[in-house]
Amino acid sequence: MRSRARWLYRLHSLIAVAGVVTALAALAVALSATSLSLPPAGTLLAACRSWLVPFTHPARLLVLSLEVLGLAVIYRAARSGWRTYRASRLFVRRLRPAGELAGAPRVLLVNNPEPQAFCAGLLRPRVYLSTGALERLDDAELRAVVAHEAEHALRRDPLRLFAAHVLSDALFFLPVMRRLHRRYASLAELAADEAAISSSGNAQPLASALLTFGELQATGVVGASTERIDHLLGERPRWELPTSLLLGTTISLAALAAVLITIAHATEGSQLSAATLLMQSCNPAILLIAGLLSLRALRLARPTTRRSGGPAANRT
Repeated sequence: MRSRARWLYRLHSLIAVAGVVTALAALAVALSATSLSLPPAGTLLAACRSWLVPFTHPARLLVLSLEVLGLAVIYRAARSGWRTYRASRLFVRRLRPAGELAGAPRVLLVNNPEPQAFCAGLLRPRVYLSTGALERLDDAELRAVVAHEAEHALRRDPLRLFAAHVLSDALFFLPVMRRLHRRYASLAELAADEAAISSSGNAQPLASALLTFGELQATGVVGASTERIDHLLGERPRWELPTSLLLGTTISLAALAAVLITIAHATEGSQLSAATLLMQSCNPAILLIAGLLSLRALRLARPTTRRSGGPAANRT
């Protein structure tokens, strides 16, 4: 299982590198083909008033699309990274420390009556255990849970999952990224379970601990998913990654690379005005915004219609 998780993480990283390189190359090609100089005002007004100009110059639309794609990837990566990092920092800061658990590895106790066990920290991952878990788990179960979280810390899973999450958000044009991220998170749990089983010699303590967490409906990170229970019972996990999705991603990256090469050759030695490109896209942009606002208005109107009668109207 550890080898499978490692292989999947490498696949995720390989596709991510290809996606990032392609997006940055798209931005570089588009920027090299555009000029920031302003054309005469009459030219800008004519570009904005004409509905057919964008469609008679597909290369210009492609250049503008490549610029938007590259900038969107950078923006989404920065936003996702900052939000995820801030949420992680706030989560750790809100913990109420209650000392350390004697023994190795180092385990920090947090004052919480609910049973919790998790690994947190990007650069220095640490194992945390709540006082509620310490009270409800016996020695064998406690060792299994600590071994599970220690495996996460050893593999630096918080940092890996952070990077996978950010890349999945940034590379929105590659749907396989989110699927790979979710699957790696699941396999990371299974790999940590295997480490806990190896430390104790059998799966019973970990399974019992998972049942304890589940029965008490804890809000911690540890959770007894169906796949984890099946894995503890000896069933091998499924691949759960459609080949069609990987093939579609490969085709998408190859098509985007072909567009980049075509645009680079078509615009070689010439530059397009960035202001003209924006003005040419103003009318389609207005239509797009109007369509999105209309859809938003329809979605807001549907709940209102349902509340006009029936049982929903009794809610306060």
